[in-house]
Amino acid sequence: MLLLPYLAGGIGGGDVKFLATIGAIGGVTLVWRTFLVGAVAGGILAVVQLALEGRLHQVLRRISFWLWSLLTPGAQPPHLEGLDSERKWGRLPYAIPIAIGVVVSRFWW
Repeated sequence: MLLLPYLAGGIGGGDVKFLATIGAIGGVTLVWRTFLVGAVAGGILAVVQLALEGRLHQVLRRISFWLWSLLTPGAQPPHLEGLDSERKWGRLPYAIPIAIGVVVSRFWW
């Protein structure tokens, strides 16, 4: 499930191995639940991190303009790689959302 994000450079190999270990121990159902809850937790943590760094408004504005230009006939969507190349903030290790996903999916779902 995380192989494509890993190959694209979005996450590290340790995160892939972590989720694979969860699948080996808990099975396919646990790994799917963990993946879904971890994705939501990762999104929430990313929004919180951007808000704490004061970049939330800028990032949301650029993404909303990009989405709007995709839906407008004839419009050329701007390139989003500037969001990543201007990285001045810390990275969020995806192991944290995966761990939250394990706890929630194992004990509360």
